Amino acid sequence: MTSIVQRDLPRVRRFGGLGAALAALGLAACGGGEQPPPAASAPAESPAATAAPPVADAPPVVPVLGLDELLQRARQALAEDRVVTPPGDNAIEYYLQVLAQEPSNPQATQALVDVFPLAASIAERALAQRQVDEAARVIALLDRVDPRSYTVSTLRTKLAAAQQQAEREAQREAAAALAQQQAAQQAPAAASAAPATPPPAAAPATAAAPPAAAPPTPAPQPAPAAATPPPAPAPAPVAQTPPSGGETRDARPLREIAPTYPVDAARKRQEGWVELEFTIATDGSVRDVAVVRAQPSRVFDREAVRAMQQWSFEPALRNGQPVEVRARRRVQFQL
Repeated sequence: MTSIVQRDLPRVRRFGGLGAALAALGLAACGGGEQPPPAASAPAESPAATAAPPVADAPPVVPVLGLDELLQRARQALAEDRVVTPPGDNAIEYYLQVLAQEPSNPQATQALVDVFPLAASIAERALAQRQVDEAARVIALLDRVDPRSYTVSTLRTKLAAAQQQAEREAQREAAAALAQQQAAQQAPAAASAAPATPPPAAAPATAAAPPAAAPPTPAPQPAPAAATPPPAPAPAPVAQTPPSGGETRDARPLREIAPTYPVDAARKRQEGWVELEFTIATDGSVRDVAVVRAQPSRVFDREAVRAMQQWSFEPALRNGQPVEVRARRRVQFQL
């Protein structure tokens, strides 16, 4: 077969494509093997069929921190005075996460006992400053630390009173705004309903008649001379003095701000007091705060001064007039 192909090769080349086809047929007939049928081409898939189905957005994965990482973050938060703030990144929440993983962890348990009084004083200060939402958040954290604490129960009672007061004030403000809006709406209507009154007509001018001449009066006859007493001397003028009435009283506190307990002192279970001297201005504000004595020294001074600067007073009165006075007060720090 090979010799036949070699012999007919020039003719295959001469006839071009037809010869090539016949040569292929000859090879197939001589045992060259059957050629496999061409594979059926797969139909082209439409873009819609090939597109991947949409995947719903998965919720973000919150990494679960280990005990060592949580304890390290809690200690750093305490060092930076982040006891209860900001939400989600404070010492108490980190320690609570530690106890959620290991309820008997001694470090977290002792740390929460140490910072509990400090967090309670922060809640007291928030209530005094009428920050109701912040106070509610801190009290909720304290409730997670010790739900049976008497301090938490007292704070919840104060929180309820503050929330009621805030609600009453909001209702009064809404009523006042509504009344003001109604008055503004009624004013143009009343002005348009009032009848226009013409200006009063001017009275006709009349010539004033000249006054009649008075009849001549006879000259008075001199009275007979009589002994008359000399005139009494005029009384001496009395100096006028301003009235001295009016209320006189001492200054009275209107808003008292509880100091923040220092972190180091709370951790050491340290207590003390600071005696302050300050000026109460005529508007009730406090200025020129100075430390007179402290026990122990320089432990609670800064927080005591900071809290006193936020106090406000009803000013002292002298004869009904507000006056500036100097006062003293002792600030206690107790766990």
